This record gives sequence, structure tokens and C-alpha cells, in this order.
Amino acid sequence: MTDEETEAELSLVRRRISELEMTKTAGGVGDIDFADLRANAEHLHVGYRRYLEHLQNGGPMMEIGERFAIHLGHELTLIADSSEGSNWATQVEILLRGVACDQILAVFVASDDLIGSDLHAYDSLEPHVGHEVMFVAQLIGGNNHHVGGVDLVCRACEKNSQRPVHLFGSEVGDWFGDLWLKK
Repeated sequence: MTDEETEAELSLVRRRISELEMTKTAGGVGDIDFADLRANAEHLHVGYRRYLEHLQNGGPMMEIGERFAIHLGHELTLIADSSEGSNWATQVEILLRGVACDQILAVFVASDDLIGSDLHAYDSLEPHVGHEVMFVAQLIGGNNHHVGGVDLVCRACEKNSQRPVHLFGSEVGDWFGDLWLKK
């Protein structure tokens, strides 16, 4: 990790903390419409504050698995989208959206000639567009307390088949559970 990458990540984390500080106070104290949003923002705020300290002490940056693990157990959905690309061609995408946080967590592109796209992931997700999906923990270790990764499962298909329908998985670093997932 270069100094520039670290500074960019620190800047993003500081901005996210600032956004979450505003969200934590959204609506009035008794406003039930904002209760879940405020609770989620409080949880994320604590995690990002720990992550900022972790980065400032030279710890590794989050990879995709850690970024997904933040949303363990949250309601997510897959959305189809299309837009004009830089070559004026229509680009078809599947967006993984966090419902509670109203964030786009990942974008999967239909074309494999675009940087960062994973054609296999797009093809495996496409039949599940519009479905409720969720990240679940891959637990490892003797006491099943260490999160070794996250799996994206389709909740809608699980209800129909009575078994988890695994869409994809990602590893989570050893350091992350102690930092983010502790109470």
C-alpha cells in the first residue's frame, strides 16, 4: 500500500465518518421512520472510527471481503441497470444495493472487456435480479467465532428450495473481526 493510497483511504473514511455523524441525528428523537437509519448509522460510525484508528496505526486497508462483511445480515437486493458507456454503447449492470443504508455495494458488468468486471459473477447473479439477498458469515475456528469470509445468498430462492442458494463468496482478513465485528 502506497502513501497515496493510504491518504486516499484515510480521506474517504474521514468523509464517511462525517456523513454518519449527520445521519445519526436524522429526524427527531421520537421519529420512528428514522430509528433504523440512526441505529445503522451508529453501528457504522463506531466501526469506521475503529477503522480510522487502525489505518492511522499502519493497519491494512479493507479489501472487498471486509467491505461486504460490514453488511452481514443486512437486507440487500440485486437491481438491473443500464447506462451509456464511454463508447456510447449501452452498458448493462447488476447493482448490489444495501436497503437500510441505501448504498450501492458492488457493480457487476455484463461485458468482460471492461476493467474490474467479472463476467462469471454477472452471469450467476442475473437470474436473481429483484430478489432479496443477504451476506452470511463463513465461520472458521474451534469456537466458530472468527469470520473467515462472507457468502452472498439468495433469500428468495432459499425460501423456495429450502436450502441456501450461494451466489458468491469473498475472504475476510483475520484482523477485521476484532476491529469491526466486536461489540
